[in-house]
Amino acid sequence: FAGEKKRVVNVVVGDFGFSGPSGIHSLPEGVNASSLVSIAITGTPMCGPWAMENGKRAADSARKAMLMALDTPMEKGDGENHYVLRLDAAKFLD
Repeated sequence: FAGEKKRVVNVVVGDFGFSGPSGIHSLPEGVNASSLVSIAITGTPMCGPWAMENGKRAADSARKAMLMALDTPMEKGDGENHYVLRLDAAKFLD
């Protein structure tokens, strides 16, 4: 249903950057959103071709942080119906 309003979840690894999370007004054209939740997962180890061993650690710590975040109060974001949640996954690293 293209015209039906959607609830959108935007998940980023790392922080939102200098300007912070963008609100509903910044979603791509054609996205008909009634609400937006922006989630930043920080504190995961860097991974890539130079640190492949960190991939599983990063995914596991992010998963644990998301599970612990259930029922966590969110911050008011940029505009109406935009909410922000910042999760620090560093405490879940093994």
